[in-house]
Amino acid sequence: MIIFSIILIILLLALVSVGSVLFFSNLTSEGVSKVKVVEDALPGDDCGKCGYQSCHDFAMALSMQQEMHVERCFLMNDAEHQHVRNLLGYYASRQIISSSTPKVAFLACQESNPHTNQSFLRVDVQNKSASCHDIVGLVGNEFSCFERCIGRGDCIPSCPVEAITRDKAGKIYIDGERCIGCGLCVSSCPKDLIKILDRDRLASVACSSSVSEQEKERICPSGGCTGCASCQKQSSADTFFVENFLAQRGKEVISKEHMRRIIYGCPTQVIHAFERTNMTSKVEE
Repeated sequence: MIIFSIILIILLLALVSVGSVLFFSNLTSEGVSKVKVVEDALPGDDCGKCGYQSCHDFAMALSMQQEMHVERCFLMNDAEHQHVRNLLGYYASRQIISSSTPKVAFLACQESNPHTNQSFLRVDVQNKSASCHDIVGLVGNEFSCFERCIGRGDCIPSCPVEAITRDKAGKIYIDGERCIGCGLCVSSCPKDLIKILDRDRLASVACSSSVSEQEKERICPSGGCTGCASCQKQSSADTFFVENFLAQRGKEVISKEHMRRIIYGCPTQVIHAFERTNMTSKVEE
């Protein structure tokens, strides 16, 4: 009787083992291998903007059809999205989850060079390796203008597509043509100077100070926004409006030609286009 029981247990264990092998081999062919193929097609940056901690997690969710929206990945273009759909064997929605309107990051300050004229320094932080966050914690801001970009570059490594660099003058520059509007750079700025705006607005005001024109002349190398309302006069209050000595971009969408005239009509050149190459050609007088 005991021998019979042992044989029965062995047979049951054998059946369970065979069943497990068949089950997991099927999972491997239909699930795990597909995860690897899909993951290889993803950027691999692990930026987390899609809502998953890593590209592997996103690939796993897509492969198991727990996630149907390939467009959650902002780092891929339409052709790459479609390639992943083809790998998955289904057609996911084309709707962008985070926003239906293309976005772009914008630095609301045109004085972002940390090596400025000493006359505009409020406190000289000798530690040149200190980050923007370090300086805010220590003294608030090195510069006389408290709303000015500190310029130490905390935002540069935050961009997954390297759209944030320094230009030839040493200023922080966000390349609007390269920027994907993911918003990962926003939290990197302790002065809250990086804004995510609708791309179709074409340009915005690179100044965040609401002190008087006279005070701006004293604390800002370029003079900042003087609040002259030249931009509003050339358009409407829905395009630009002035509040507390500071012009702000409204929601009205205008043509590129019209925006060029507004940009070149600004006396302190504080209105910056999101995409320089498309907006910086001189307008005809």
